[in-house]
Amino acid sequence: MRAIYDSKTVGSNYSLIRRIQQILSQEGRWFLRHTPRENNQVVDGLAKMTFGKNK
Repeated sequence: MRAIYDSKTVGSNYSLIRRIQQILSQEGRWFLRHTPRENNQVVDGLAKMTFGKNK
């Protein structure tokens, strides 16, 4: 969340973060819910691929 709100974020994820900021600013209401990685293995795998981490 900090990266999304930090307007000084730079790097390879900059475009993605800017797009998320645009979407969130257009939505009137939104919420986040934490899901433990053990309960969502698909997203956990995608996150590991994104950050270059192997199991």
